[in-house]
Amino acid sequence: SINKNDAIAYALNRLPSMYATTQEGYDWQKKRAKESFTRLLAHAAKWGIKAAQRKQKYFSTPLPSPHPTEDKLQALRTLLGREDLDWENLVPVVEQSLRQANKTNVVYFPTPQSFAHHSS
Repeated sequence: SINKNDAIAYALNRLPSMYATTQEGYDWQKKRAKESFTRLLAHAAKWGIKAAQRKQKYFSTPLPSPHPTEDKLQALRTLLGREDLDWENLVPVVEQSLRQANKTNVVYFPTPQSFAHHSS
């Protein structure tokens, strides 16, 4: 198995920069990428996968997540077994899970260790 983030970073670093600050600019860049860079994108993806397979890590400390709240939401999805969990349905889903646990007399007391693999 390869580190997906390493493969993506390697590939992106071999592609031309394409910045946009408006929806129109984004649409134009997307069209430009499809028309001009399809072959280069495919090659960059292959290069990224090969580089990640070599597993030569010169730097090994991962960057912290720019969205720690999303990491916590993902931890709740895993814990509750609900991939459909999002910020809009969080409260009703948790209420439903607690009611279900109460009906089946399941008691769950999370420990700091139970969330250790989801943090950072």
